[in-house]
Amino acid sequence: MDNDHMNSIVMRENDQGENEDFVMVIERRGSTNYCMDLMVYTNKTMRDLLRFLMVHFCLRHDQTTVMVFWGMREDGTADLENNDGGLHLHSEHPSPMMDKTMGDMWTILQTLADDMVGLWRGDVDPAHGYWDTNVQEHTEYWNIINNTIVLMDCV
Repeated sequence: MDNDHMNSIVMRENDQGENEDFVMVIERRGSTNYCMDLMVYTNKTMRDLLRFLMVHFCLRHDQTTVMVFWGMREDGTADLENNDGGLHLHSEHPSPMMDKTMGDMWTILQTLADDMVGLWRGDVDPAHGYWDTNVQEHTEYWNIINNTIVLMDCV
């Protein structure tokens, strides 16, 4: 995928306007690096998602394989000032975030993205109408805005 146009989205809503499934951008880092789209149903948990990714990519089922949500604390709240930090979930992680459904996580991810855009509101280059150079270089911040999940294998 073209890194400049990665963005997770709601793929389908039911007749009541509730989200049913999502197309999530998964950025794989570690032994190989690439991005892909993955269809995720609203009732699947983060634990389900991580298990699927570990099996699909033949990754280790231990603390060396993690899903990273940049700018997120353990309780799902924002920590947008720390561009090197985020929530790192592994298969043995005791965090209650592992049992949140994709529907629950989507709301949290959207809030983080909105907060990040709000933080950057003053950083648009008025002469050109796009984010200034300082903003463009923060890859992890773009992952927050685009609702990207990073899958890392640290072996």
